[in-house]
Amino acid sequence: NGASISGASLNGANLSGADLTGADLTGANLRGADLGDGHVIQVGPLGARQDYLIVKWGPDLDEVQAGCWQGTLAAFAARVKDAYGNRGHGRDYQAVIAMIRSLRAHRA
Repeated sequence: NGASISGASLNGANLSGADLTGADLTGANLRGADLGDGHVIQVGPLGARQDYLIVKWGPDLDEVQAGCWQGTLAAFAARVKDAYGNRGHGRDYQAVIAMIRSLRAHRA
């Protein structure tokens, strides 16, 4: 498992080339951090647990973290469809998935 940097301030940190796979970024301040070619989006609170969804992507990175679940954006979209369909929390998650896909297309 990755390190927990929950609540850490990484303002101005150079994270270019850092492997953040599995890292808990909940509450971390990444303002001004150099992520190289990678992007990180945190959205929330969402879902029944009112937790945060963390999405990281770049040339060699495609990771979604929702609570203790981790996988790709495509796997997360499939999981949301199976678990919620187009009702309740599913609509919220689908809106976030659409936003992330749009950002990825524009920031590629």
